[in-house]
Amino acid sequence: GSRGIGLRVDAGVIPMPIGIAMLENRQDLNPVISQHSAYYLPLPRVDPEMPRTSFLIAGAYPTGAQLTVAGHKWDARLAVVDGSPVRGRNFFGSNRPPRMANWVAGFGITPYIGVRLGAAFASGPYARAAEPFVANKRPGDRYAAMAQVEGEWSFGHTRFAGELIRSTFESARPRNAVAHGGWIEATQT
Repeated sequence: GSRGIGLRVDAGVIPMPIGIAMLENRQDLNPVISQHSAYYLPLPRVDPEMPRTSFLIAGAYPTGAQLTVAGHKWDARLAVVDGSPVRGRNFFGSNRPPRMANWVAGFGITPYIGVRLGAAFASGPYARAAEPFVANKRPGDRYAAMAQVEGEWSFGHTRFAGELIRSTFESARPRNAVAHGGWIEATQT
């Protein structure tokens, strides 16, 4: 096989470039016909400054640009998007959060066919200081950071996949809010 390097550029409305489950929202890829709850259930508001639409990891399609570089057994990506991966955004409606530039970087290795391990990191604002729920006890926007690891093992008609996520939310409190979670699934087709 070829040992060259592939390059891909995506721009426009793209799937959030962090998290493996965003790529499985199609019935031909997800035999349980169910979305991963980590992406679609809002977090409890542990801090009054957190938006009601805060997620461990948001199932969202922001506007942005992504550069992906891939070799024979590895891949890496760098993206800038207009929304935080911890905050959902509707396509339509007037209650959408403001656009906030966030960056995402990720990499993965495929030691052999059927096994992939990856990690990604994201950072940027998730709430603007001007939003009504931000108490302005501390000046400026509120930032969030996310670290994510994922893995997949496929053989025959069996697949194991999962990911772990850690999201940190800046607030006016002395300590930041932190959410941990993830999912794992096994499928046999």
